[in-house]
Amino acid sequence: MSVSAADSPLLHSVRQYLEQRGMEVLPASAPFTFLGRYPNNPSASQGVCVVESIGDLTPEWMEEIAGAGAASGFERVLLFANAFFPAGITQKAFQLCISLIDQSELQGLPDKTTRKSPPPLPVVHHNPLPVAGMPALPPPGYGPVVPAPVPPKRPKPKRSFIGQTCILIGAIWIGNASIRSVMRHAAEQRAKNGSVSAASEPTARPKSVDASPAPVSVAKSAGARDFQKRYRLDEVRQVELRRLADDFVRKHEGLIPKVYLDTHRYALDQYFKELDQHPGLALLIIAELPDPSERQLLYDWVMPHLEAQGDPVLIFRAKHAKASLTKSLKDNNAALESYTRMTESFSGRDDYEFLVEDLSGVRGRYLFRNDPEGALTAVEASRHIPEWLKQLCRGEYHYHLAWGKQGAGTGNSVPASNREAYLAEMSLAEAAFLESWKLNPHQPHSATRMITVSDQIGRHPEDPLHWFEKALTAQLDHLPAYETYLNCLLASSKDPGAAVRQLEKICLHPHVARTDVPFFLIDVYANAGMRELNPAAYWKGLEAENQQEILALLEKKLATNDHPAHQRYYLSLKTALLYLFGDHHGSSQLYGKLGDKLDRGAYAKLPVSARDLELNGSIIKRPKSTVKSKPQA
Repeated sequence: MSVSAADSPLLHSVRQYLEQRGMEVLPASAPFTFLGRYPNNPSASQGVCVVESIGDLTPEWMEEIAGAGAASGFERVLLFANAFFPAGITQKAFQLCISLIDQSELQGLPDKTTRKSPPPLPVVHHNPLPVAGMPALPPPGYGPVVPAPVPPKRPKPKRSFIGQTCILIGAIWIGNASIRSVMRHAAEQRAKNGSVSAASEPTARPKSVDASPAPVSVAKSAGARDFQKRYRLDEVRQVELRRLADDFVRKHEGLIPKVYLDTHRYALDQYFKELDQHPGLALLIIAELPDPSERQLLYDWVMPHLEAQGDPVLIFRAKHAKASLTKSLKDNNAALESYTRMTESFSGRDDYEFLVEDLSGVRGRYLFRNDPEGALTAVEASRHIPEWLKQLCRGEYHYHLAWGKQGAGTGNSVPASNREAYLAEMSLAEAAFLESWKLNPHQPHSATRMITVSDQIGRHPEDPLHWFEKALTAQLDHLPAYETYLNCLLASSKDPGAAVRQLEKICLHPHVARTDVPFFLIDVYANAGMRELNPAAYWKGLEAENQQEILALLEKKLATNDHPAHQRYYLSLKTALLYLFGDHHGSSQLYGKLGDKLDRGAYAKLPVSARDLELNGSIIKRPKSTVKSKPQA
């Protein structure tokens, strides 16, 4: 096998490719040219092979490097070449979960915006860039629009299924019509009762891959019915994909905290070709992928299918998601255009309780932050948006204008030269939020925004608590109200412990015992611990009573739902909490039980890493050395 020489231009391009993605380049022994490692996660390395002569590349050699990578514990093997890979090699790479990076990703290419859709290619290239003509990095102008900096991409463990999913979905994009025609003959005639014929059931499905329950109707509440209808999940007939769709409904309802795609790997491997018929389900899948570059490319793929389906709300959600990734002016304008089209499409029959997030919530606020004039104009032009929701949007408009005039300060620390203009806009925001609440006091969104505004204006110290109570009166378990009030307490209190004690009483009140509010206590401690010089010591120093309260909440969570995703998430969180509380033996036992199913995202807010838990598990399991006692005289 001819690999790259030390002074090869190809090797230089590969180094530059990896370094642009934040990796350190380390020397390695054969069959690897070198290793790529992320500084913030030293335990996850990637074996890198650089091939000069692609004609010498054989499936047997690929099996050899895949085996060497697995033996070395590499997260992934990357194979670079300055040419396009043959179809047989790309097939073998997919089977072995090897990432192929060819000349289209190593060399500068024209801007992809000059063409509407990429031409079909004879081969499928591995993620994150499955189509030639797409630049490796976001377009010029990328940069933080919001105050928080964009964190570097962090590698995730056990990502092979994500790579598989993205390659497979990418196959749809590049127009593999022959495979489509083979699979689409199995599409059932859609029936109202949602039944699936025996013909659509796979014949050789491994039982160990998918531990999810059989497809059942989980849409009981109005929110679940709206969610199913919006994403057209009730139109999914294939039984394996229906399991996946049902898990997304469960997540929306709060029945499970997360959808694990690796649980549904079989469905994604076998029936990915049908996802272009279900772009709503595809949109939900893309949002679960941890790699931003993969999501960015797949949003481009799903957009034509969403537009063919014709739901302006889903089109806006997809374009907003891409704009929040790239932060580019072009994508921001596209998101605003889709926002305008969405508001124009509303009718008096729409349920606006489920559209608040799109208009003025997390998604809507992105537009009000970047183009408040354009976002408000789109809302004002709509004839069917109710007045209480328009007032809520007007409040967001003035709130973000106020923050644009604050200068370098925040709240009461705004410089005197800016404070008058800042307070004028903030007062207009307060008046709009107040009017929205008066028009519809049964919704918690206006009162929740009033918590922040009253705290920023600082007219009456008791106002944030007053509006917190109003929000809970409208919806007792509205978690954004708890989060907003906690931030106000931590910002205004010099003693984080006092804020924690105040929230403890509220979170543990019997009236909220049957909701998710008690579990918010973990977030309370996490936010308070982040303010300490040693967050890990803060957790270990909690009173035994507080530690037992948290563990009791976890046990209740685990006892309420035996769904695999529910158990996996909360067992991972318990593993980290036991470690922080000093129960290293209990943490090690759970770590051994979970194995490669440990979810790092479950304890992302806690000051503990997967490496800490791995080392703890290995130390606890290590047998103690036997010491022979001296014979008695």
